[in-house]
Amino acid sequence: MSSTQALAGFPCIWIFRFLCEDEEPLPGSPAQTSKSPTGFTTQLILCTSVGLLCFLLFCFLRVRWSAIYSPRLRMRKHAPDQLPTSFFGWILPLLKTPNSVIMDKVGLDAVVMLQFLLMSVKLFSFCGFFGTVVLYPISKMGGDIANGTYPENPGNGTDNNQTTSTLLFTHQEHFFAGTSAATTGSNINFVSHSVSFLWVYLFFTYLFVFATFYFTFLNYRDYVRIRREFLLRKAKTLSARTLLITGIPPYLRSDRKLADYFEKLGIGVVESVHTIRHVGRLLEFIKERTQHLRQLETAYTNYLGNPCEDPAYDPDEILNEEESREVTLHETCSSTGLDGLPTHQKQRQRPTIRQGICCGPKVDAIDYYTEKFDEIDELVVKARKVGKFLPTSVGFVTFEETISAYVASQVLIDSTPFRLRAQLAPEPRDVLWENIAMHGRERVIRKALIMFILLFLVFSWTIPCNYLSALTSTKSLKAYFPWLLKLAEKNKILKQIVAGFIPTLGVVIFFSVLPIVFNSLSVIEGFTTRSESEESCFAKQFFFLFSNVLLFITVASTLFKSQKDIFEDPTKIANIFASKLPEVAPFYINYTVLQGIMLCPIQLLQIGPIIVQQFYRTFLCKTPRDYAEVFAPRMYNFGWGYPVPVFMFVVILVYSTISPLILVFGVIYFAMSYLVCKYQLLYVYFHSYEVAGRMWPLVFSRIIIGLLIFELTSAGLFTLNKSYPLAALCIPLIFLTVAYKFMMDKAYQRSTQFLPLQLLSEKLGPMTTIALQQSQHKGTTVDDINKNKKRRTVLDEDDYVADPRKFTDFREPPMTLLNGILNTGMKQYGHPALLGVLPQLWLPTKAGYEDRAVLNNNNNASNESSSASFSSSSSLSILRKQQKTSSPGK
Repeated sequence: MSSTQALAGFPCIWIFRFLCEDEEPLPGSPAQTSKSPTGFTTQLILCTSVGLLCFLLFCFLRVRWSAIYSPRLRMRKHAPDQLPTSFFGWILPLLKTPNSVIMDKVGLDAVVMLQFLLMSVKLFSFCGFFGTVVLYPISKMGGDIANGTYPENPGNGTDNNQTTSTLLFTHQEHFFAGTSAATTGSNINFVSHSVSFLWVYLFFTYLFVFATFYFTFLNYRDYVRIRREFLLRKAKTLSARTLLITGIPPYLRSDRKLADYFEKLGIGVVESVHTIRHVGRLLEFIKERTQHLRQLETAYTNYLGNPCEDPAYDPDEILNEEESREVTLHETCSSTGLDGLPTHQKQRQRPTIRQGICCGPKVDAIDYYTEKFDEIDELVVKARKVGKFLPTSVGFVTFEETISAYVASQVLIDSTPFRLRAQLAPEPRDVLWENIAMHGRERVIRKALIMFILLFLVFSWTIPCNYLSALTSTKSLKAYFPWLLKLAEKNKILKQIVAGFIPTLGVVIFFSVLPIVFNSLSVIEGFTTRSESEESCFAKQFFFLFSNVLLFITVASTLFKSQKDIFEDPTKIANIFASKLPEVAPFYINYTVLQGIMLCPIQLLQIGPIIVQQFYRTFLCKTPRDYAEVFAPRMYNFGWGYPVPVFMFVVILVYSTISPLILVFGVIYFAMSYLVCKYQLLYVYFHSYEVAGRMWPLVFSRIIIGLLIFELTSAGLFTLNKSYPLAALCIPLIFLTVAYKFMMDKAYQRSTQFLPLQLLSEKLGPMTTIALQQSQHKGTTVDDINKNKKRRTVLDEDDYVADPRKFTDFREPPMTLLNGILNTGMKQYGHPALLGVLPQLWLPTKAGYEDRAVLNNNNNASNESSSASFSSSSSLSILRKQQKTSSPGK
């Protein structure tokens, strides 16, 4: 059989082996991990070496590559404190940074995530102390709940020579050798022996459950408290006074009618109303405009070079001269840019392009793309000015008082089901504008489709993962990669790496693709906000990890591989679980070690983002806009950050009594995660919107799931050890856990959604009666409101300042929130397609420009009533751009 044929048929061979045969366990699988103590030793040494190297390398590069490892220091208003420049001197000041500073500099979302990680460190440190001091000595003496062995009879039917090693690795080095060698049928078929040591496991099961209750209660209480403080500080902001209204009936789908309707309810004076319009066609024009603009900028870059080496070249002067000439939109770029270029630059050969698909005539690329851009730009500008767009059933209503918005969000507005449903509005940057007006039926269909895709991924993803692991087994290497097997047989370390480390690492890398997949699915699902998409991404990935990694490895593989014994004697199911379940613990210890000791330092070093950035810079970037987008600060997605820590929390809790030493590695994992996340949230990542820590209730619910699995697992182990009274004593824990969840929801769930009116009135004063408000405003109507509104662009409150680079001057912000619309000014609830800032022509930079002193803010005029003032192109704020609202297209 050829190598190609063998590889082609390998998946079917593996599936047959996995379901039907009892052959060599797959590398990286629980069975293989439990039988390979040296493989784990190599993995532990390798993970420690790689992790330590990455950490030391980060300490060295941290102050030398500040643009990569501390970009938030360039912020003007929210820059964190400068850390010491010594090699390790930054660690203690970082750990001592209080939550109040993090909340002020980053936001409550970051504080809530760090509090969860810190809570996990405290909880597992507490549990780990008793696990290593009490449970570990018991297991060392031979008492093991997983194997049914006793201190009084440690061998329990096994060979006495095997007893010492068996007892040693059962818990002290459970991750080295597992339990299969010590587990036989006689180990679980006991009745008459003493069961006193099992009461110790029952006691610590109760202790760990109540400790989890205590620490999660403290964390929940602190979360509600700091959330209230945070929201009270922002009580007068636009988003705190705004409602998102869905189900608007046709007769209210106008700003005037909707405003009058809410004012007649008597809950407060309406400040502004934005009824969302159907702008799908306009969005297509805007995207097409952006495409032609990028093509035009690429043509200029090919013609002039980036940077342009000519000393007389000045892109700012060229653009300023063209603005002063007030050229029309249909004029070609030859008259809008080339007249200001140096003479010898005009004599260079201009880039050309073929019209049509492949065989059209060659034309001047700059003239061609200029004509295309001008046509679509004129269409977009005209549509934004005079276009008529049909209203949707969604709108935003902003009140003058925050209390009015809170009252309206908690009452039933209309008696008709699904009509005029009100909720507190998300921040404008949190809104997914492309989904905001999606019909409810379409959203339901999308959710059903995404759920089907998710279930398909859950049941199919293990096939390629295990296929990858199976490729490194001895028989597979001999059949398909004999040359690698020969090298591995000559070097024991290489053999252990190939058989143990590479499969585990390959599976982790395979699973690292999931956040991208789930985030894309969440956006397609039709959520109206980015925060809801993040929450959905978190829920999907946790469900995937929980189902695929925990349940599949623990249950499915055992049942499939033992099906012959089950068919012969169904009563052997309990014996099979008793012998197979402990074998999974070493796998999870390996997983915890890999995550905490190696992957956390790698995340700190940001190897992946740096590689991606260098790839784009080397092969894909040409224009200043391309480089600016690559160098722009990265945004943190909490939907990617939460799933693995929460899943690790559940795993460590479930196996805390089966293998107490997992608690030690769990503390290491969460401590490293806390250090890495705290540094990156404070100094590296940006988050363009805030949802006040809304992830915590989702995390809490999954912690409850982990508690229930832990309690069921403990009851099952007592049952398998024939200790039925002890198993029955675990049942009250299940009811207590359910009652605890119910009690916490009753106590705090509404506090995670709203602010108490008492606190709002104490902060803002009592709510003014509607009659008094209307008399003070003299019957203000929506027309009066719109007249008083200043039609101007709101400059971003973001304050990141980017230093000029060789290939870009950062004159415009990126377009990450909506394709075709700059991130600038998205601080209001009008649709960005109608009110957002459009990107303009960005000429190549001038050579040596980055070495000059370019920050000159004296030209920022103060006349904001007519247009948004803006410094000349020497202003290098990456998130600032001028926009004259009288002509949105310019």
